Amino acid sequence: ESFAKELPALIFLDIEMGEEVGLSIVLGFESRGGADIPIVMGTSHNEREFVLRAVNAGADDFVIKPFQALTIKERLEKHLKT
Repeated sequence: ESFAKELPALIFLDIEMGEEVGLSIVLGFESRGGADIPIVMGTSHNEREFVLRAVNAGADDFVIKPFQALTIKERLEKHLKT
């Protein structure tokens, strides 16, 4: 419901809520018309299979944990400029 009122410019999602839960959130958001809003995921998963599943679900970028504040800043700015 809150997405219907005001859409964010970007979503930064920590996938560590549980792999399937995080992917479900991304899929649910995409199905509600959020396809033009970039989704950046923070995750400790670095396996290619996980990254492909998340990209297929709608994630636009990843920041691998542990991450530095500058890395997050650069990734978020990259997607906010496009």
